[in-house]
Amino acid sequence: MVDRNSFEFPKHIREGNEASYYMTGQETLKQLGSRPDLAEELEPYISQENYKRLGEEEFQSSEEYKRLVSRIDNLGDKNQKTNLEWQKNLPAWGDKIKQYIRNIGADINDEEFNKRIENVQMHCLDLYRFWANVAKHDVGADSGGFYSSNLHLMFYRLPKNPEFSKLPQELQLENVKETLLHELLHAAAAQNRWIYFNEKKEGGRIFRGMKRRRGGISTCPSDRQSKDRLNLLDEGITQKMVADILPKILSVANEQETGILIEGAKKIYSNETKVVEALTKKVGWPVFVDAYFNEGALLKLDREVKKQFGMTLREISDDMDLEKKGKGKGCGYDDLINKLSAS
Repeated sequence: MVDRNSFEFPKHIREGNEASYYMTGQETLKQLGSRPDLAEELEPYISQENYKRLGEEEFQSSEEYKRLVSRIDNLGDKNQKTNLEWQKNLPAWGDKIKQYIRNIGADINDEEFNKRIENVQMHCLDLYRFWANVAKHDVGADSGGFYSSNLHLMFYRLPKNPEFSKLPQELQLENVKETLLHELLHAAAAQNRWIYFNEKKEGGRIFRGMKRRRGGISTCPSDRQSKDRLNLLDEGITQKMVADILPKILSVANEQETGILIEGAKKIYSNETKVVEALTKKVGWPVFVDAYFNEGALLKLDREVKKQFGMTLREISDDMDLEKKGKGKGCGYDDLINKLSAS
């Protein structure tokens, strides 16, 4: 067990993993071809007929395939330019997050928080590479972005072509801010990780890998095969903060446009947010925010929840996992919320 801030992550591993997300056009199409179920996500950019042929040698030697490869490779330059623009915003957005934390009466360690914001890197993924990474790394397919705690990297998907989007063109890049803010909160949250080494006969140690131990309120045992705990609660807390902070970083012209984007943000992890809101009726919201950003505050939150509801965070999280598994995607956690309301 070594905290990220006191462990020098091997540079070649971070760079190698970052490069693995930024695929060439040919590698991107290879990964997409391994997942025929993603064809609908790439239409109309790749017709379903051509998508089915991505793995065929005959199609791979065609001019149409070569044009696809060239188009994806050319998008790479645009991605990097967009990255540079968004990266410039992170310190200012970090200040907005700190201001929000203080305004609600929660605590923040400026030094640790600033270190997390300053060190995080962003990686922009066009639509092709995003779904190729879903195929290659088994990332949540309904996500607009994701944060790798091991690499301290944020990945996000650029919006679709305006011609095929339900949002007006001028709001599309603004809408990306919701995803970026969500992932930035994950990056700024309290975190540390388990570090694994192989012992050498001569007494030395070789770095073998790492696994998240803590991220926000989400925790994970040292067993490398075990799954994280409290993830759904963590996402609910994250998205509740997104809805509160997002208006402060938007650059849209009027309240109506702001309202459209805020309402869209509230639909993401909406059921998980409802569970958090049910808990905040008896346990103050600042206690949740403290636990999210400060390593020593999670036990206090757990004690307060246990005192008010007769359930630990782990028990609530287990109930959420069971309900979601039993009812499928879109679960409203009705049984759990009724239980909490009756406490």
